[in-house]
This record gives sequence, C-alpha cells and structure tokens, in this order.
Amino acid sequence: MLPDPDPEFDERIHFDRLVLHEGEGANVVSSIGDALRIALAQPTGRVNVRGGNGSGKSSLLAALKTELRRRAYYWPTTDRLAFKFAGGEVPVEVEGDDDDEVVVVADSMDKKLGYSSGELQLKSLEEIVGSTRADVYLLDEWDANLDAANKAKADELVNTLAARARVVEISHRDRPA
Repeated sequence: MLPDPDPEFDERIHFDRLVLHEGEGANVVSSIGDALRIALAQPTGRVNVRGGNGSGKSSLLAALKTELRRRAYYWPTTDRLAFKFAGGEVPVEVEGDDDDEVVVVADSMDKKLGYSSGELQLKSLEEIVGSTRADVYLLDEWDANLDAANKAKADELVNTLAARARVVEISHRDRPA
C-alpha cells in the first residue's frame, strides 16, 4: 500500500504534540525527517508514537510510508486489505449484523465467515508476521479492538516483527514495563 504524496502533511502533523518513545527514551520530533531518522536509527526494535487525538499520529505513519516506499509495510487503522485467512476477500461490516462481528462477504451474500473485530485484527496480524518481509513496519492502532488476552498475543506478534525489523507503532495502551 503506497499512499499518494500529500504536500499538506506538515499541516496535519502537530510535531509539538508528538513524542516517539523507544525503550526508556523519548524523542520529540520537529519534522518528518526527524521521525524518519529515529525510525531508521536501529535495524530492529519498537518505536511507539504518542500524542493526543488529532495530533497527527496516523498522518505521520502515512508520511513515513511515503518516504520509505517499499522498504516499509503499512497497516492502517481501518484497512481494506484482503488477507489469505479470509479467502482473499476484503472484510466488510454488513448492515443488520451484530456490531461486534465483522464478516467476510464474497461475490454473493451466502459466504459469511464470522469473526469478531478483535479476532479479525489478530488473524490479520498473524498473517502479516508470517507472510511479509519489510525493513520497517508501520502499525496504526494495531491493538484497538483487542481484549487483554488477545492484546497480549498480538503484542508477542509485534515483538516477533520487532526482532527482525523496525516497528513504528501507534498503540491504544502503553506496554507494560
């Protein structure tokens, strides 16, 4: 996935409200170049992007993807990606279904595989870990729909990625110390 370059990224990213955390360290960035430098400073490990709502965290990840091009795998918050576990179909929510269930709909409405949004997210992350190779992974709110048990499983999957590549992530919850 390669988003179109947007010359107005700097206007949507409020660098004065963003902090990139790595281990015990915290880095304030003033430009996309600063964030890119931090993202590429080490070949592996995790960098957590923190900032309030509307601070431009997601825009920063998209800007990094634009800069890194094919070196990075970008998994946005709400994706329209077709994963193998879903039979190559794009998951959609069907009107009238339970809000907690995401379905996979093929050409006809008769093929329906029920997954909760958390299960779908976990299965997608498992497939990303098992089937992709990139220097940098940009993960936007990868734990948004997960309960504590599945969040721990997903966190281990992200650790697996971080052992072989650099992970720049936006997470709903702070990692345990």
